[in-house]
Amino acid sequence: MRRILIMGAKGVGKRTLSNLIEGEQTTNKNNLDLYYRKKTIIAPGEFLEQTWLNNALIMVSQNQAYINLFLINSLDNSYYPPAFANSFTKRNIGVITKIDLMDEKNYKKSYQMAEDLGLDQIVAISNKTQDGLEKLIEIIKEAEA
Repeated sequence: MRRILIMGAKGVGKRTLSNLIEGEQTTNKNNLDLYYRKKTIIAPGEFLEQTWLNNALIMVSQNQAYINLFLINSLDNSYYPPAFANSFTKRNIGVITKIDLMDEKNYKKSYQMAEDLGLDQIVAISNKTQDGLEKLIEIIKEAEA
């Protein structure tokens, strides 16, 4: 069964978003390996920090995912290699997280980071207020079909 690959820096909201997609909470915290759930795969931030693990993300996406979510937040020092999304063959969605905590300057910086990745689409969400989540769920359902 193919899943949704969720990747991003530490603290960007990967587990929270996975909980919302899964419809249930997980007690798993700070895993240093890929965390497989029914609908999602959570890649720890270390897979982006250590560039030699970038190929593992590409391989997991190719073999086990139907959509990739790149979580981005300038407040949490999100970092990806330039045009990183171009290395993936699945649909790539940029998800700007924690928009309820951002001012306009940080939002613009996050949006620019997302554009630099070469993503298919960019969505801004707040896991706390759930702004933008409906649009993200629509995109996921569309990719699943």
